[in-house]
Amino acid sequence: KVKAALSDKAGVYKWWKMNVFKGHFDGNGATVYGLYADKEDAALFPMVGPGSEIKNIAVKNSYFKAANNAGAIAGQVQWYNGIGDSSHTFESCISQNNYIEGTEAGAIIGHGRENKLIINNCLVVGNDFAGEKYLAGTSWCNSNTISNTVVIDGLVYGKGNQLKKPNVFTNVFTNTDQSGSGIAYTPEQVT
Repeated sequence: KVKAALSDKAGVYKWWKMNVFKGHFDGNGATVYGLYADKEDAALFPMVGPGSEIKNIAVKNSYFKAANNAGAIAGQVQWYNGIGDSSHTFESCISQNNYIEGTEAGAIIGHGRENKLIINNCLVVGNDFAGEKYLAGTSWCNSNTISNTVVIDGLVYGKGNQLKKPNVFTNVFTNTDQSGSGIAYTPEQVT
């Protein structure tokens, strides 16, 4: 169930945290504008369960602020408990002109945990961050796949050792030097 209510700012919607989203969501190319989330796991989907897929959705001109996890599409992905599919798929998602703040903040995903992330055909452009700009804030997994994705003015990955092989990066384009993010790939391998 999705809940939103008009805030005191015209055209801005205050978002209430829902339970963990588990399943497949197809936004059919819809765009969400003016979302305002200022609670933990601030995102369109605050928590995404293992085996879930979110696709064909854009979040633009929105505000996400949390003490820890914040992202335009997912605040964080749920810890994998060893049962079923461990992957979290984000397909054809757009994060554009959003404000995102949190210690684990990313334009698509705030906190990826030790889970397998599949990010394909996504666009990240024009976002404003309180700290560094990331496609995915933190993911300690080394079996992630990012493909056919464009990141303008931001780092592909955030903190830690996220870009160590065997992560797979195919057709990931960026205009930003990736060497400052602790990644184990050269900019040529990412682009």
